[in-house]
Amino acid sequence: SRNKNNKRVGNDGGNESTSAAPLLALAPRPNTRVSTTLTLLRYRMTRDLVDPAWLGPRSLDKLCLTPIIASLYWRVGARENGAADTGALLFLFSILPGYAAASYMPCIVLERPLFIREVADGLYTPASYLAAKMLGESVVYVFVSIAVTAMIWWPCALDGRGDYLAFWAGNLVTTMSGVALGYAVAALSPSMGVANAALPAYVTMLLFFVGLLLPSRSVPVYFKWLECLSFLKYAWRAQMINVFGENSRKPDLAVIEYYSMGDGATAWGQLGIGAGFAAGFMVVAWASLAFVRHQKR
Repeated sequence: SRNKNNKRVGNDGGNESTSAAPLLALAPRPNTRVSTTLTLLRYRMTRDLVDPAWLGPRSLDKLCLTPIIASLYWRVGARENGAADTGALLFLFSILPGYAAASYMPCIVLERPLFIREVADGLYTPASYLAAKMLGESVVYVFVSIAVTAMIWWPCALDGRGDYLAFWAGNLVTTMSGVALGYAVAALSPSMGVANAALPAYVTMLLFFVGLLLPSRSVPVYFKWLECLSFLKYAWRAQMINVFGENSRKPDLAVIEYYSMGDGATAWGQLGIGAGFAAGFMVVAWASLAFVRHQKR
C-alpha cells in the first residue's frame, strides 16, 4: 500500500525507505584505487613472477644481448683513444630499452577483452590496472637491471670513469620509460599488428635526435621540437655526462662539448627528465584505456 506522500508502506506499517536503511548500511562500498591495485598485485603479479612465459620476454633478450655487447666493447673505457667507441657503447645501451618496449605491449592488447569486462563490472579502474602493471614490471627489472649493468660496467672498464649508481639508474629509468611507452602504444592501437608497426617506427625516428648520429647543433630548427621530445636523448646524455662530464673520475670536456652537452646539465637532472617522460607515457596510456574504445563489451 501507499500513504499520502506516495511512499510505499510495508506490512508492518513502516516506510520501506526506513526499513531498508540497515541493508544499505551493510552494502559493500566501492573499492578504492589502492585496494584494487594491491589486489591485482597479490593475485596476478605473484602468479606472473613464477611463470616462465611471462618472465622470459622481460629478461632473456637483455641477458643474452648484454654479454655480446660487453665482448664487443671489452675494456673500451681504458683505451687511450676510446672516447668515440665508449660513446657508441653508451648510445647502444641507451636505445635498446626503446625497442625492448615491444615485449610489454601484448599484455595490454591481448588482455583487452578481459580488461573491458572487469572494468565494466567495477572490479578496478584503468589507473589501478596500469599501476599494478608498472609495479610488477618494476619489481622484475630492478633485479634484471643490476645483472645487465654489472655485465657492462666492469667488463667495459667504465668503473674508472663514472658512477655505477647513476649508470644503473639510467638503465632502470630508460627501461621503465620504454615500458610506459609500450603501454601507451598498445592502448592506442586497435590490434597487435598496428602496435608492432607503430612502436619500432616511432623509436627509430627518435634515434636521429639522440645526439650521436646527428649532433644537436646540426639538427634543423624545424626539427628542434622533435629533438626535445626524444626521451632516448636524455638517457644518452645522462650516461655521457656520467662518464665524461666534469664530475666524472676522468673528465673529457672535449667530448662533452663536441656532442653539445656543455650546458651545465647533470646526469641526475637528465634522468629526472627521463622519469617525466615515463609519467607522461603513463598518462597517455591511462587516457587511452579510459576513453578509447576499440571494441564493445
